[in-house]
Amino acid sequence: MSIDQNQLPQLLDFAVDIARGAGQITLDYFKQAPETTTKTDGSFVTIADRESETYLRRRILEKFPGDGILGEEEGERAGSSGRRWIIDPLDGTFSFVHGVPFYGVLVALEIQNQIEVGVINAPAVDEIVYAASGVGCFWNGNPTCVSNTKRLEDALLLGDPITDLTIAMEVNYFQLNRAEYYVPVVMKIPGSELALARRGGAERTVIDFIGEIKDEYGTTIQNIRDKVDIKFSGETAAQLATRPIEYDTGYTLLPGTYSIKVLARDAETGRIGTFLSKFVIPNLNKEEKRIPISSVVLSAQRVDLRDAVYTAGKDKDQVTNPLVQDGQKLIPSVTRVFSKSRDMYVYLQAYQPAAVENAPPLVSFVTFYRGKSKAFETPPLAVNERLNNKLKTP
Repeated sequence: MSIDQNQLPQLLDFAVDIARGAGQITLDYFKQAPETTTKTDGSFVTIADRESETYLRRRILEKFPGDGILGEEEGERAGSSGRRWIIDPLDGTFSFVHGVPFYGVLVALEIQNQIEVGVINAPAVDEIVYAASGVGCFWNGNPTCVSNTKRLEDALLLGDPITDLTIAMEVNYFQLNRAEYYVPVVMKIPGSELALARRGGAERTVIDFIGEIKDEYGTTIQNIRDKVDIKFSGETAAQLATRPIEYDTGYTLLPGTYSIKVLARDAETGRIGTFLSKFVIPNLNKEEKRIPISSVVLSAQRVDLRDAVYTAGKDKDQVTNPLVQDGQKLIPSVTRVFSKSRDMYVYLQAYQPAAVENAPPLVSFVTFYRGKSKAFETPPLAVNERLNNKLKTP
């Protein structure tokens, strides 16, 4: 089958139409905590993925019954026309299930083993980019071209996020003294995101991180610059199929409202991902009605500090990090997905001054709710030990 250049504008219009329709389906489930399962490669799949792909397949077969289809969830359907649609109904499920809007619906058309049409629809941020050979590339209906941003430092200054690489982040806080707080920052990238570099024959790749923390007035008060060196061989390569790459660092900050922006780049493929969020460090000294507590960290993993897959920046000082104890690091879940087959850890600090006279005993327990109904509660646990810090934290 020869390529009819006159048909490409119509094929592009059709691809844009179905990508928008599938995007609307995903929006119906976005931030609604859809049912989620884990695939063999460690990535997530939701009902939104499946319904989006079902919609895309139905529309294509109605319009072009002889075309082939290759989909993320349902595999390949052979065709007879010489054309094949390649669809990813929800690229970035890792972000989607955690309410991060940087995900998309991807649609491409292959003719004679060559991609001729492509669409990226990011419905949660109302952005769509599409192109066809000889037709041009368009962003939200306007002609566009390849960015000349070559340096990661330049990309940090861009107002719009880059979403080639999926990033999830968790920011916590722990009081160090009456004024300062230690703020551990944990970022995770699904190991499956590095499959492109590995399929390309690379033996290793480097994930570069750059970012900044700004106060509520827009002043940069902390910078992030680091890298993770990852080898695609032996035990590490096997772990990447089911485990995320973790980067963690920490900062000492005062109470206040902050924003954090981080970019990560796979040096082998050039793919970049952005995470941008606000966070608040409360002034716990002003808490009078309740016992002031730190962030509550949920985790399913404790790993040795020397674990190459989970820990980046191993030369950093871990002394002030409360998540590191006895040579073991508690890894925040970030994704909030847990399994019955693994222990769940709950960590927090309570700041009850040791010098308070006649203070009642401090006990802790954890309660789980399903909706508004109590599902489970742990027995009360007396807290007798205090940390060796200036606050003697329980």
